[in-house]
Amino acid sequence: DVAIERANQERQAEVLNQEQLKRKQAALVGMQKAQYAGRGVDVSTGSPLDVMIDTISQSNFDMAISSYNSEVAARGLENEASVDWYYGDVAEKSGKSKATADVIGSVASIASWFKK
Repeated sequence: DVAIERANQERQAEVLNQEQLKRKQAALVGMQKAQYAGRGVDVSTGSPLDVMIDTISQSNFDMAISSYNSEVAARGLENEASVDWYYGDVAEKSGKSKATADVIGSVASIASWFKK
């Protein structure tokens, strides 16, 4: 089903997105370390460490939001697929019922014609 495939693609895209966000996080923290170190500041304690910890925390929060939004989108697509399958089943059963009714009606018409 197309909706299921789109849900799978959404999840696969999010895996790549998470990897990109991790790389951006590492690059940003690396840049912060380099700037502090360039000024001769010890990055292993105090405010510089607090700033980097906050950067990592905010980045992790952004990754969690992105992951959540992606999963919500994927589940919405899966629900769409479920609804499509349900309506397909209903249409199939309705078609079979109509076909059965048409056959019974035809047989009844033929039988009444022979009774004449």
